[in-house]
Amino acid sequence: MKKYTPSKYTSYMLFFLPMFFAMFMNFSREPDTWFLLSHGRYVLNNGIPYTEILSMHSDFSFIMQQWLSATVFYGIYKIFGEFGLYIFYLLMCGVITYLIYRLCMIISNKKIYVSTLVTVISILMLQLNFISVRPQLFSYVLLLLLMILLQLFYKDENNKLIYLLLVISLFLINFHAAFFPMFIIICMPYLAEYLLKRDKRFIKLLIIIFISCLTSLINPYGIDALTYGFSSYGVGNTYEFVIEMMPFDLSNKMIFVECLEFLGLFLLANTVMIFSNKKEELKIHTILYIYGFFFMGLIGMKNISFYFLFSLPFVCKFINIKDGKDTFIPYKTYILLGVIILSFFCINLYRGSYKLESGIEDVVSYLDKNASKDITLYADYHTGSYVEFDGYKPYIDSRAEVYLKKNNGKKDVLDEYYKLLKGTLDMDKFIDTYKFDYIMVNSYEKFYDFIKNNEDYELVYEGKNKITFLFKRKYSQT
Repeated sequence: MKKYTPSKYTSYMLFFLPMFFAMFMNFSREPDTWFLLSHGRYVLNNGIPYTEILSMHSDFSFIMQQWLSATVFYGIYKIFGEFGLYIFYLLMCGVITYLIYRLCMIISNKKIYVSTLVTVISILMLQLNFISVRPQLFSYVLLLLLMILLQLFYKDENNKLIYLLLVISLFLINFHAAFFPMFIIICMPYLAEYLLKRDKRFIKLLIIIFISCLTSLINPYGIDALTYGFSSYGVGNTYEFVIEMMPFDLSNKMIFVECLEFLGLFLLANTVMIFSNKKEELKIHTILYIYGFFFMGLIGMKNISFYFLFSLPFVCKFINIKDGKDTFIPYKTYILLGVIILSFFCINLYRGSYKLESGIEDVVSYLDKNASKDITLYADYHTGSYVEFDGYKPYIDSRAEVYLKKNNGKKDVLDEYYKLLKGTLDMDKFIDTYKFDYIMVNSYEKFYDFIKNNEDYELVYEGKNKITFLFKRKYSQT
């Protein structure tokens, strides 16, 4: 039986799949986009903040751990609007795809088809669950560059590009400080192998990592930015609100499909390695990457993205498909696929898929016409970020870690909100504490059942979505 040996150009056609899939992405699915734009606007207008600036809790200590990402996002939004953010999202998807491919090519010793196949699988998994207009766009790029440099250094101990780790650490801490621990974690498998093999590169890499940590102190918040991830992820009730902080759990309906994808790909990758005739390729760092990030994925959902980024590329070593000769360029097929991609892009523009929508625009419009921006407003975890962008200061928003006492130094608002959702909070005391002028609440919340029967509040607006209701304090002078 003749072995399958696809040409380079036939292999490259696989890249149209993630491009095609990107045209169907719901660009405005992330409520976090709103507070990022608000953060960026504040930095450009007022500089770096050190106390909470978006919610009503103005006395909270605050670290804008993604200040540079937010500033870039708002800069694009200010100049090019929502369309600019959409194009930027697509471009960054392309950059991430290319970097995964380059990593696969280095690991596989330039096997084009295998590298393309693994890259497409990886990027599709990332697009499904992890890639959106968030700081991850920058951190994924930076960490992939880090991984590429480490792999080049592994292949050639005289490769001078390894010193660029100092630059990567500087950018990472300012674009996305919460991801900085990943800089160290990604370096560890190579350090472990160099140490166990008594390779002189161990000392060199260790010194570069140490200096990189010192370089990362060049940020607005100093050492607090380096430790931000440890005080934010998996602390308190954050896992109840943020899907990426939830542990691997096939019984959880919200994350069942994502867990199944992760487990399925892990089992498939291991099957390929077991039946491969290249057992000698299973180096120490390879084992640590493949199984280390798998176990990290079991601890927290956000870690699954690192498995797709840094573990799957090593499977390239074990897939035994050779590249054929470049005898045929299917240019007509390329043109056809390009026309299809362009057509769907135009359809998306026509449908307005690039527009940022919250679903409560009409409710906020009512507030704009009937209240001032300095009202005391209750808005929940998901809607708070949108009203912040419109200039209001709500009770809470989707920045879970900001409302942890461990970070803000004042109060565990996230725990208070969690009890409010569960109906275990003394709601009369809650109302008396904050004295909200307006309450924006959803009908599925226990707080709604309480407030609609509260004699101090009256319903003033029902949202077009039939879910969100706006109540006003009867005796408010606002």
